[in-house]
Amino acid sequence: MLCPRLHHRQINLFALLPLIGAVYFGLSLSPGAALATQPERTEETGGLRHIVNTSNPTLPPKTIEMEELWRVGGDSEAEGEFFGQIIQMVCDESGNLFVLDSQLNNVRIFDSGGAYLRTIGREGEGPGEFRGARGLVMLPDGNLGVIQMMPGKVIGLKPDGDPAPNLQIPIPENAGFIMLFFGQSRGEFTDLVLTTQDRIEGGMSQTRALHRFDADGSILASYTSNTRDINFAQVVVDESIWDCFENRWTLASDGTVYTAETWGEYDISVWNADGTRRMNILRTYRNLKRSREEYEELYDFYVAGTANMPGAEIKLHDFHNPIRSLHARDDGKLWVNHSRGSSDLAEDEIGTFDVFDAEGEYEQAVKLLGDGNAADDYLYFTRDRLYVVSGSLPVPGQESAEEPEMMPLTIICYRLPL
Repeated sequence: MLCPRLHHRQINLFALLPLIGAVYFGLSLSPGAALATQPERTEETGGLRHIVNTSNPTLPPKTIEMEELWRVGGDSEAEGEFFGQIIQMVCDESGNLFVLDSQLNNVRIFDSGGAYLRTIGREGEGPGEFRGARGLVMLPDGNLGVIQMMPGKVIGLKPDGDPAPNLQIPIPENAGFIMLFFGQSRGEFTDLVLTTQDRIEGGMSQTRALHRFDADGSILASYTSNTRDINFAQVVVDESIWDCFENRWTLASDGTVYTAETWGEYDISVWNADGTRRMNILRTYRNLKRSREEYEELYDFYVAGTANMPGAEIKLHDFHNPIRSLHARDDGKLWVNHSRGSSDLAEDEIGTFDVFDAEGEYEQAVKLLGDGNAADDYLYFTRDRLYVVSGSLPVPGQESAEEPEMMPLTIICYRLPL
């Protein structure tokens, strides 16, 4: 019998499963992606450029043997190195790493050399306290913002652990309440995924939208959104609708936002800081078919997640979504983690990434060698570093004839030159 594991994106997804009275199911799982392309042509529709790449990059493939700088966690019994569920990490200007653990309800801090400094935050509802955390951002004033899902708010924390002012997100007109899922920050920019829901006949309608907020919680710019209607009489969970852009977007240092919005297609929207769409990056791609084991494991995962939705219909594709995740680097290039680049990996391969330049041209395919797996592990690119969180936990609510193998979470820090 299959014994699935709860990896980073699945952890995020599982926390978004049906809420009492809300029938809510958010997906953070990311299947596959694609093979890149040298710009075949540039099309323009309604003033919007479409950079259509072929499968041939302008530069030959490159392989990088990663230089490991340090690692923490795993079987270590050192102080601060046991993790529950790592949801997100951020770095400050000094290179200190802040690690959000949603299971232990705290933030662990390590210096640039991997030395444990301290733990801040705790479970609760008071100043600097949180529960159900779904993300972590570095606010423009240098304080941390812990993104709490519900009630949706951003809890302020000073790096020394003292409470800081919260980022107050106002409830939009006609919305009963809001939920927050994930966020990213770069310098003065703070972007969050906000969910609102409204009652409709026989069910409810949910909208997830990506916005940029100022220090007062006001919306500065809006990017993309996804709306889905839920019929309580017959709930349909279609992965091409539920597994939406919130799992595939990234924020660049200049305020540019990249989103992958269309399930099953290698199509990336590029947004200006003010919320206007600049262009779309596309490339030819042959979708990677899921194995029977992969399909069944994913199906079982959805069944467990919809246990409180009697009779829910689950619709899955027989192929992976082309794009797994997007990563904007400080040199202006976009790295795309895709299905073919993260499948059938050798033991020493992290994965192969498509690299696009600032104009949307497919520049190079880069293979990274080291411990880690781009299909299952949480990847955090920042400056000249790549952080990999490896390990997994059993899926809650699923039983197995075999005792599930526990793999303690490990954070690995690599040097990755720009």
